[in-house]
Amino acid sequence: MKHFNIHDLLHITVSSQLSNTLQSDLDFQIGAFRSKHDVINGGLRINLMPYDAFHGTATSIDFHGWRVEPAVSILNNEDRFAVERDGNQLTIYTDWQWTQLPPLIQALLTCHGWSYLHASSVADADGNVTIFTGPGGVGKTALVGELVIKRNYRVLSDDLVLVRGDGDCLAWPRPCILKDYHRDVFPEVFRRRGLEGPTGYKRWREAIRNVMFHLYVNMPLRGVLKSLMSSLNGRRTAESMLGALRAPEFLDAVPLNELFEAQAIVKSGKTYRVVFLERWSGSGFTQASMPPSIAAQRAWGILQHEWQSAQPLLNILGAAGLIDIATIHAQSAETLKALFERCNPIWVRVPDGTSPTQLAEYFIMQVAGID
Repeated sequence: MKHFNIHDLLHITVSSQLSNTLQSDLDFQIGAFRSKHDVINGGLRINLMPYDAFHGTATSIDFHGWRVEPAVSILNNEDRFAVERDGNQLTIYTDWQWTQLPPLIQALLTCHGWSYLHASSVADADGNVTIFTGPGGVGKTALVGELVIKRNYRVLSDDLVLVRGDGDCLAWPRPCILKDYHRDVFPEVFRRRGLEGPTGYKRWREAIRNVMFHLYVNMPLRGVLKSLMSSLNGRRTAESMLGALRAPEFLDAVPLNELFEAQAIVKSGKTYRVVFLERWSGSGFTQASMPPSIAAQRAWGILQHEWQSAQPLLNILGAAGLIDIATIHAQSAETLKALFERCNPIWVRVPDGTSPTQLAEYFIMQVAGID
């Protein structure tokens, strides 16, 4: 059994009987929180177990193919997936690759005033934290790399950060997703991992996977093949196998401690500044204040977009009474609004084609320099 301690707020246990693929995926999501010991006392907890360990009672209540015991459990035999709720504890029983842990963590932490924010975050020499939020691909990871490596900032997280309305923030240090445009920021990492050239083994492997995926998509009788795979493996397992044919849109996932020195990684801080970044097709940077209510609406919408694949499961949990999904959404949005009212977000539009160095220089001179 593996144990994970999420900032002493929530504890997660993962059965060693889960598949290697699923355990690897969970290590990617929460590996930085690995703990040697379980916590026996009460508190928020998520357990992940193999499907065959589920011994709950399947009721006659049906909800779109799910068997529901209101406020107790949901079950889908075809998917080999079930969830049980017991007070502050959720137990997930599954056999398939499951990448929806952060939304479920949020469902438990929201009532304690915490919300995720899709953002990267850094701390300056005085410990003041700047949060960079905005849609994916705007340059948050590259900006953090430039600030930490060349400007002596420290990193909290690259993709997600836990925040409260009073400004407290907690790191979510999962591996950094490297893409082609990060080469100039992390050249040594690209070299060490064999990603420096376009003709390496990994590129050829991804190209072959893409060809196989498109052959599958366009093949005759594709529905028959998928049905056969589903009957043999379970629908979710089949979808996971077929989805694995498509090459990922990134080059590698690298732990933060491989990108940065240990002293450059911090676990928590107080939010001093929020910068809302987005790309635009105009010429030159623009900068303006953004009304906190608008910033909160947009940031919350971006987070939900990032988690759209998890929404069906959350809806089922809500419909079954295992979570209060309406309150979760409302409290999360209120937390972000309170944070942004405290920090008065700065809206920066980044022109297309801007390099990470140019973005970092603009932040240092035009954003950090205005305080």
